[in-house]
Amino acid sequence: MTKSAANTLTSHEPKKGELEEALSTLSSDPEFVAEELALAITEDIANAMEVEGISKAELAKRIGSSRSYVSRIMDAPPNMTLRSISKIGLALGLTPEVRLRRPIRRVQIVKSSVNSVRPMSKEARHEQYPPTASQLSRAD
Repeated sequence: MTKSAANTLTSHEPKKGELEEALSTLSSDPEFVAEELALAITEDIANAMEVEGISKAELAKRIGSSRSYVSRIMDAPPNMTLRSISKIGLALGLTPEVRLRRPIRRVQIVKSSVNSVRPMSKEARHEQYPPTASQLSRAD
């Protein structure tokens, strides 16, 4: 995290526009984005475990690992490899998916009024959220 972003986030009374600037700075910081991804994956794992009624010990057994490894992942998300994410996702009956997409234009959303919000066209949706390989194969 850059010093300017950290300073902006720790000030008690942000000035107008500082929050947007801090978010913009953080969203382009690879370390912040990586932590955000790790937390999202951890939340997905925890939700799937809860829905399926799977304990840490059971997940460890399914992936051929120790309970302490699963605990480490759940307590402090490490820099997981795509292989470990895939192994855990498949063990939970989930389809692992990693995608890169254009950022959501948050400032435009904030400035939009409820009356002017319109559904996004199909072309705009595909530009913002390109279809996955599985969606493309289903279209055939």
